[in-house]
Amino acid sequence: MRAVAMFLLIGHQEGLTVSELAKRFGVRKTVASRYLSDLGAVNRHGKPGLGLITLVQRVYGDRRERRAYVTERGLEIIREMRVAATEVRPRQRF
Repeated sequence: MRAVAMFLLIGHQEGLTVSELAKRFGVRKTVASRYLSDLGAVNRHGKPGLGLITLVQRVYGDRRERRAYVTERGLEIIREMRVAATEVRPRQRF
């Protein structure tokens, strides 16, 4: 569930670093990196990931710093989630 929450936060506030995401979710940087790998193009096992985000490394300064951005595929998922969240559905009784 944290990976989903992390994806939604990146969709809301792109450009956060792995360190910033780890701090916000109260996890270690290695754990945050794992979630981000799974959300990216290649997961932590070297297999295809979900392709929802991309991590961009700095060209200058601290090259260890990577910032997270949503891909086109990720934007499509976010749009679909917004539509689903705003749809009016008849209330069902059990």
